[in-house]
Amino acid sequence: MKNLTNILKKAEKALRKKKYKEAIKNLKLYLEINPRSVNKWSNLAFSHNKMGEYDKAIDSCILGLEAEPNNKDALNNLFFAYDQKGDFDKALEVLQNYVQFHSVIIEQPFNVHENIILYSNNKFIIKYDKKFLKNQRDQSYSEFENKYDSLIDKILPSIDPNNIIPLNFLSFFKFSNIIKSEKEIDVLELMLESFPDKSRVLNKLGLVHLKQQNYNKSIEMFNQSLKINPEVIDTWIFLGDVYFQMRQFNKALDAFKHALKIDPKTREAWMNIGHSYIKLGEFNNAIDTLKKALDIYPSAKRTLEFLTELSPNIEKSNVKIVYKLESTKYIWYYLAQAYYKVQKYDKALEACNQSLKINRNFDKALKFKEKILSTKK
Repeated sequence: MKNLTNILKKAEKALRKKKYKEAIKNLKLYLEINPRSVNKWSNLAFSHNKMGEYDKAIDSCILGLEAEPNNKDALNNLFFAYDQKGDFDKALEVLQNYVQFHSVIIEQPFNVHENIILYSNNKFIIKYDKKFLKNQRDQSYSEFENKYDSLIDKILPSIDPNNIIPLNFLSFFKFSNIIKSEKEIDVLELMLESFPDKSRVLNKLGLVHLKQQNYNKSIEMFNQSLKINPEVIDTWIFLGDVYFQMRQFNKALDAFKHALKIDPKTREAWMNIGHSYIKLGEFNNAIDTLKKALDIYPSAKRTLEFLTELSPNIEKSNVKIVYKLESTKYIWYYLAQAYYKVQKYDKALEACNQSLKINRNFDKALKFKEKILSTKK
């Protein structure tokens, strides 16, 4: 018994010091004597996961679950290992089992529009500035999400496999690979069972269907979301995006205008209305609308000031976020198009240059500038 206690102390010390090879050695010795200890099987799986030995982690989890079916730590580590291996069928089975036996009700689900993720020293931190984000929604939902992909890839190895499932439910599975697989819709449908605000998950499902060009299904998801909460600006904008991609520009206009009824200072709605007017050939309406958008959001200055203030915190946490906010480049670009259509080429060139000031490598604006200059000749 004394020898067993010493082995356990060595294993726990190794885990604390992140010496996983040593932890594995001692945990195996312990489990030879006490094979019914599910916590130690989970610790062994955790150590294998941290070493990237996913097959061994899976074997350890299965043995642990034989001793105690549906153990939280074992299921978390099992999901982590399957997810890292790319065995998404098995990973989904583990998630379904977890949801069946454990609560994953989320009171504060992660919102990519309202938060900036930082993860350091095994702590999940949300940095946000409500005033800033209320007035500086600088890009579309999908663009905003994509900015985080490189960050998530960098920090994923630091995630605690013992808590990977709750963390993923909190973050719409941004910390796992399964959400990028063909199982994405299955995972989101599973999340519907756990979220008190189901409109958030329905919106996410709508965006996935939109990405896959399943337009009717996308519309169905957004309409379901609006039945639950008709006052969510994003949902109206997403619905307008679907109709816009379907080239039903009048329906798109209706959706974007509904967003403005909720908040007349929604930049994205003004921008999309202006773009819709261009597609409908109503260029003067487009110009007026896009000018209003610029009156509300004249530049990226405040956005860049905010990031400058945030930068030291990012450095301290050893997390680098490559996040270039290009506040109004599309508004200026669409305004250039509208001016060009009414043959106001000098104003079109000025608008195009303003877009390029925000992003000098903006390919669409560069090509359109060439077109304006060629026409002026």
